[in-house]
This record gives sequence, C-alpha cells and structure tokens, in this order.
Amino acid sequence: IIPSDLYRKVQEKKRTMYKDATKTHNYLAAGVLKCPVCGSSFVANSTGQYVCVKHANNYKGEAQCEHKRTVNIRYLDSILWAEAKDLEMRYRLQDAFAYNERCRQQIEILQQKMEASKTDLQGIKVKLSRIAEAYIDGLIDKKQRGTKVQNVKKEEQEIMDDISTYTTEIQRLTDLISTEPQDYNDLLNKSIDGITDANYKGMHDLVLRHIRSVKFERVKLMDTLFTRVDIYSYISQDCKTYYVRQRPKQGTDMIYLDLTDKDGNYLPADLELIR
Repeated sequence: IIPSDLYRKVQEKKRTMYKDATKTHNYLAAGVLKCPVCGSSFVANSTGQYVCVKHANNYKGEAQCEHKRTVNIRYLDSILWAEAKDLEMRYRLQDAFAYNERCRQQIEILQQKMEASKTDLQGIKVKLSRIAEAYIDGLIDKKQRGTKVQNVKKEEQEIMDDISTYTTEIQRLTDLISTEPQDYNDLLNKSIDGITDANYKGMHDLVLRHIRSVKFERVKLMDTLFTRVDIYSYISQDCKTYYVRQRPKQGTDMIYLDLTDKDGNYLPADLELIR
C-alpha cells in the first residue's frame, strides 16, 4: 500500500516527467491494438487515424475487412503513454518499498545478533572473574592463569569485532532506507532514472511491457458522442476506461476518465498530449 502523501507526490511527478520523451512521436499502439473483426493490426492513415490494415488496403489479395472505425493516433497514443508511465511508476515504487522492507528485516536480524553478542560480552567478565578466583584459591598457577586470560581476551576481541561489524552494517542499511518518509522525491527520482531520456523505442517498449491490449468503440453519453478506449494491462484482469470527445468545429477536445464527480460529471484525465 502506497501512503497518501507519496501518491500525491507521484501524481505531481507524473505531470512534470517524460517531457523529453514526447519530442519524437511514432505509433505506440503497434502490437497492442488489433482489429476486433479480422484480428489484423492497425496502421496510420493520412488523416492521423489508426485504421485496420485490411480495411485500408486490399491486403495481399484478401477481401477487405468490414471494420471501418478509426481512432485518433494522438489521443490513443497519449492515453497509452500515460498508462505505461503510471504502471511503470507503480512497479518501480513497489520494488523500492520491497527493497526497504528487506533492509528493515536485515536490520532486525543484525540487532538480535548484536544483543546476543552483548550478552556474550557480559559472560567474558564472569570468565575472567572465575580465572582470578581459581588463581587465588591455588587451583591454577600463574602460567596457567596467563594462558586462560589470553584465550578469554581473544574471545572478547572477536565478540567486539562482531559488534562493530553489526553496528556498521546496521548504519549502512539505515542510510539506504533513510529516504522514508521525508525524502520521497529522491526515491521517485531514483525510481524513474533513465526513463525520462527515452526515445520512441523506449516509449514503445514501455507500452509493450505493461499494456496487454487496447480496444475502442463509439458510444453516446449524455447526448454526446465519445470514443471509448479500454486499456488492458498485464497486472489486472479489469480494464481502465477513457472517453475521448472531439469537437473539431469548436476546436476543442477532451479526454475523460471513467469516473464521475458528485454531480455526475466525468472527470478530465490529467495527461499530456504527446504531439
């Protein structure tokens, strides 16, 4: 479970990240968008739309596909990129949290070992005291006392070395997880290291890594025509739905999430168009 304050920071980070990656645009839906009628891939046409390749062309002499619906490349690719980023962020943050948890578990084990070593150190004092008593009582001579004391001192030094090693390792592990909770921004920067310099191949690879498939259809909501886009990821059997409303004559367009506010209005999707 990701804390609410971290979630807010993630959303803010998403609004400012990946800008360099959006300069080079190609077709991110390649490999995930298939025709629901013939199963073929979609290709780009001259008007900036994805269209079934067997509808656009007489593909290898086969009959033309009947599926003539198209979807705007800019909007679909922007949705795919936003989803891929979000899924990658979740994946990397979960990995970071899992690593921190492993560090905490190791610290706990080391602390237990340190407590055991401190107990052993108390036992050294008892051993030295008994050696002294045995010498006073005449049970051992001076040479024997010296040998026994030397052996016990050697044991004492080994225990102290162990305690020093445990202390150093505990501090190292503590430093590794010291980003929580006050330095989450640093954790986020580390978690997305390298992605912000992605080119088209990096963007497309990220989409293929997380997105299983995408489907679209025309729907009418509140007397308005929308393109419904369903995104299926590998980590969930459910889909995430967006609604795209295009009004070319008014020069406006919007992308909404499949979520409504208290008044029943659909919530705008907080994503950046990549072209």
